[in-house]
Parts: sequence; structure tokens; C-alpha cells
Amino acid sequence: MKIKKLTAFFLAATMLLLTLLSGCSKDREAAVNDQDTGETAATKAESREEGSSKPLEVTFWTLSTRQEAVDPIVKAFNTANNNIKVAVSYYDTDGMKDACKVAATAETLPDMWFHEGDSKRY
Repeated sequence: MKIKKLTAFFLAATMLLLTLLSGCSKDREAAVNDQDTGETAATKAESREEGSSKPLEVTFWTLSTRQEAVDPIVKAFNTANNNIKVAVSYYDTDGMKDACKVAATAETLPDMWFHEGDSKRY
């Protein structure tokens, strides 16, 4: 039974890591320009590592009920990757809905977020 729990934890950690690494760009024009030049997030991170002391910041919003699981993963990722910093914000279910609505209106959505769906239909 412990092996199943351990396997599930590592699968969840891997999925979270992959989600963090595949975040979307906030600036569509910059994303289009990057496609034109062929510059990827990896090459941007490498160039930041060489030419800038400021790491690339990736914003991630998730539910506060997941904080115990997410904090160690993000801490390990930030420690292993000096050129990328993941900044996590935690919300309750209704707070996440409200924050996403406000951020979408202001065009300041995070790079990625996690939210469980609910049964309400609007």
C-alpha cells in the first residue's frame, strides 16, 4: 500500500513539475515574436542565466487545500533551477474564481493555475 501512495505522490509531483514548465505566455505579441525567432522558454532561461542575475518568474495559483503538497515541490524546483522562480499564490475555491475573473479583466492572469470544477452551472 505504501508503494502505491509513494508512486501516486511522485506521479503527482511530476505532473505538477511538467505543468509548471509548460506555462503560457502573458504577452501574445511576445509569444508570436518568439515563434518567429525560434526562441524557446529553455533558450530564454539559458540566456537569462548567462546575462542576468534576475530569474524568470513563473506565477502559479492553486487551492489552499493543496498547499501542503505543493510547497515542497515548488521549493525543490526553485532550489534546483536558479534561473527560474515559481511564485505560488493560494486561494479558497470562491477566492480563486473571483481572482481569476479580476485578473482576466485586468489582463494579469497568472502563467498557470489549478482549480477544481464544481457542479454549479452559470
